[in-house]
Amino acid sequence: MTQLAGRRITCLQTGTSYERVTAICRNASGVEINCAMVERGAAVVWERFNRQHPICMS
Repeated sequence: MTQLAGRRITCLQTGTSYERVTAICRNASGVEINCAMVERGAAVVWERFNRQHPICMS
């Protein structure tokens, strides 16, 4: 568990991409942050990186 902007989040590391950590993160209410970003147009899903640990699945 870590804090982001003073709020607690929990992240599950799913691997690395371009020497960066990839993770699926949820806030204290259980909202999947990755999915929320996609739904709001702030991020896109790259299918080739979404196979092993897909986002927006719960």
